[in-house]
Amino acid sequence: MNGQIELVTNAKAALGEGPHWDQVEGRLYWVDIDGRELRAYDPAAGTEDIHYFDQRVGAAVPD
Repeated sequence: MNGQIELVTNAKAALGEGPHWDQVEGRLYWVDIDGRELRAYDPAAGTEDIHYFDQRVGAAVPD
């Protein structure tokens, strides 16, 4: 397997888990469990939306 690894966001997550690629939206969703965040990275725009919660988030998958 050939490829190149690239840092696209410097999140500095406390406990990053549960990556999910949404083919329809073209976004990568993942959670920072201890940081209580849901993150959505859009590689086309180079942006990341962060949603904050009052409690820990274990995983998130778009429905």
